[in-house]
Amino acid sequence: MPAWPHRQAADAQVLSRSQGRSRLRGRVFTVDLRMAYTADTTGRAEEIVAALLKASPEFAELWRSHEVDVTHHEDLKRYRHRELGELELYCQRLVDPDQAQELLVFSAVPGSPSYEKLQLLAAVDA
Repeated sequence: MPAWPHRQAADAQVLSRSQGRSRLRGRVFTVDLRMAYTADTTGRAEEIVAALLKASPEFAELWRSHEVDVTHHEDLKRYRHRELGELELYCQRLVDPDQAQELLVFSAVPGSPSYEKLQLLAAVDA
């Protein structure tokens, strides 16, 4: 049996995950833009929304869905640090809605290789 059907299946799986992440990023962007638009409907956000509604059917669909929150920060994320290699981190989002600011706090499972790498990074940067 030729090897290429397996490669095509693997490529399709990677593409599917990538498209799912892209869709999630679009939803997150739309929610963030909706917050800015709601805070000041006559500001720059209004111009951006109008332009995107004209240019992007995908954005128009997301905008019509009226989502106000998309939880995506709690997922396990993988990062590649130039010196420590791969880090598997969880993210907690702290929000100050009055200032329209967010603080992202990254952490690793205690005792995991990523936790040990973060401890090393903290000691080096101290």
